[in-house]
Amino acid sequence: HFENILQLILNLKHNQTNIQDLPSNFLSSNTFSTVVQNQIPLDIPSLPFLPSVSILLRCSDVLSHHGTSPYGFVNWHNYLSLIPRNSSHVYIHSEPLNYKGSEQSAHFCNNLTQELVFFISRHFRKSVIAVRRGFALDGLVQLSLANLTICSPSTFCLFPALYQQHSVAFQLSSLIANGNASVTFTSTWKWIEYPPLQQFGEYDLSTSNAFNDVMTLLTSPHPATVPNNLTYLHPDGTLIQISGTRTIYLLDQRKLRPFQSKDAFLKRGFSFESVVNMQYPQWPVGDPLY
Repeated sequence: HFENILQLILNLKHNQTNIQDLPSNFLSSNTFSTVVQNQIPLDIPSLPFLPSVSILLRCSDVLSHHGTSPYGFVNWHNYLSLIPRNSSHVYIHSEPLNYKGSEQSAHFCNNLTQELVFFISRHFRKSVIAVRRGFALDGLVQLSLANLTICSPSTFCLFPALYQQHSVAFQLSSLIANGNASVTFTSTWKWIEYPPLQQFGEYDLSTSNAFNDVMTLLTSPHPATVPNNLTYLHPDGTLIQISGTRTIYLLDQRKLRPFQSKDAFLKRGFSFESVVNMQYPQWPVGDPLY
């Protein structure tokens, strides 16, 4: 099915088929929002359909999954070592800014994407760096057929990476293959292992200095695991309930400890009004509380 979609889209680009033959979600909102060359913003020109390099950058997943999430950012020095010097066009694919989360996270993700554009442009002055936002299927084709595809942890990028006939670099994460670097899916597959995945699901990125702290981490060739001045978004002692369930947990030493009864909850002096409802907590489950 995926190969059929690829062929339909390629035929359309070469005027060999009609738009009616394509799935209805092919032409969803997936547009270029930024184009830069030699650190100079350009009016959005006519760009080639297939870039030299396709990069998938998922930001909102990093911010919306709390705890020891498998989502995170690729350290930016990996881009410098992976992108060929003669790359003419580099497309950064990312989700719409209103995809998940709040206006604050959208602002954070927009700023981070812009910083990445200029970071790459500083080192590849002849390359055109462009940002595409959205989930249109032609974005999947660009990820599948570029000369090089670089994926942050994402199932959206997994299928293009598996199809990739040229070269793919995929950030090692527990999201795919349980983080086992000995697993190689294709002959073109390369795991990005160091610098390791930069994870922020545990941390409060709403503080005034958080963005600068994240940038320091992402742009360091030998980063610490987390800058010391980032604080936990949900510190130990937080009461958590997973959406759609009744069990309440106490976050204790970065583990979720389930209360086994209402009495176990109340006798510790807790209040139901203090419980935080969460959809995707990623902390491991610890010992129960009686």
